This record gives sequence, C-alpha cells and structure tokens, in this order.
Amino acid sequence: MEIRLNLGCGNDYKEGYTNVDLDSPLADKRCGLLWFMKSSSDNSVTEVLADHVLEHLTFEEEKEFFTNLKRILIPGGSAIIKVPDFQWLCETFLYAEENDYKFYTTGSNDDFFGGGYDADKRWSFLMATFFGHQDGKHQLHKNAYTVGKFRAIGELIDLRIKSMTPYARGKTKCIRVVYVKDHE
Repeated sequence: MEIRLNLGCGNDYKEGYTNVDLDSPLADKRCGLLWFMKSSSDNSVTEVLADHVLEHLTFEEEKEFFTNLKRILIPGGSAIIKVPDFQWLCETFLYAEENDYKFYTTGSNDDFFGGGYDADKRWSFLMATFFGHQDGKHQLHKNAYTVGKFRAIGELIDLRIKSMTPYARGKTKCIRVVYVKDHE
C-alpha cells in the first residue's frame, strides 16, 4: 500500500494523499507536520509533498524535517518540495525601485506595503515573500532556500536530487526539487 503525504496542505487538499496541517479544516490529520513525521514508521512513506511549507520552519525544525524525511521514505520513495527562490528574491529586491511605503494591511492580498504585486517595486509583495504574508499565525517565513542549499542538504542526508527546476508562482520565482531515497 502506498502512503503519500501532503504536508502543510492548507487549502490544497489532494486526493490519494494523507493531507496534514495544523490548522486547515480540510486536513485528514490536524496536527503539526513534524509531529506527524516523527510518529510515522521508518521506511513507510512512498511520497512526500511539501508545497511552500519549508520556508515556515525554523532552523532546528528544518533539520528535524529532513532527518525524518530520510527516515520515513521507503527506498525508491521521493519528496517533492517547492519554495520561493531566495537568490532570485534577494537580487530582485536589490534592484527594485524604492517606491512609496505604506503600512501593511493584514488580509489585503493586493496591497503589500502599497506596492501590490509589482516585482519592480521594493515595497511590494517582495517584502511579503521575504517575511511571509503574516495574515495567519503560521504565515511567517523563518527560512530560505536556493539551488545550492538544496544540493548541500541532499549531500548531508544522502538523498539524490532527481530534478530541480525553476517555476513561477504568480510573480515569485520558485524552486521545485525532487529528492529520491535510493537505499536504506
């Protein structure tokens, strides 16, 4: 029997997965993803999906996530991880226009400090991508990822990178990495 996990599912419920989220009413398991991973058996999970979740983990939680990921995946199992591309974000912010600043309005997805979704303006969704939208209690960004960091993590925990591709999520450039556990 295949076990597929959608960790930190939020409102993105996926059929055929165990959808795990601390707050989402759509989740099959309403608990923290790290608690769920720790309580999962060794070599029991076929696939893990973590779609824009890892940037919300602290440095210690990141280590716990990847250690448990390696432990729970079956040999041949995979993990699909999507996050904002922090290198793109930093470069874009540095060269963005210094525009008028307004205080952030909670729940306003089109305001973002007065700059809206414009990636050419410094005070826009760029800032919300750095620090999270912060319109919910788990919406802070506490971590960041680049292509190089994903390579280093794969080497640290002995997971092979099957693919690593850039993609756009709205105006944000992101990274999609697929890790595979080749052996025990």
